[in-house]
Amino acid sequence: MSNHLKVWIELPLPNSPEEAKDICAKANRMMQRLGDTNEREFQYWDDKRMYSWGGHMGFMYLTDRGHWFNLDYLGRELEETV
Repeated sequence: MSNHLKVWIELPLPNSPEEAKDICAKANRMMQRLGDTNEREFQYWDDKRMYSWGGHMGFMYLTDRGHWFNLDYLGRELEETV
């Protein structure tokens, strides 16, 4: 078991592939605001009717529409920019 704090992010069940893609776009903007995602993003697969999380180095299907993220990292103090 890891020692860091975690937070679960779950995407809603979409009514259509178009809605799923809109949900992914919003979730990806949120993740960009939270921190560096190493070019990973949420994506929707029409043929599987399933979300995924990942990027060009690989991805995982989100069978339960969600993923655990590192709260210690995402909740870190903001860096001041001057």
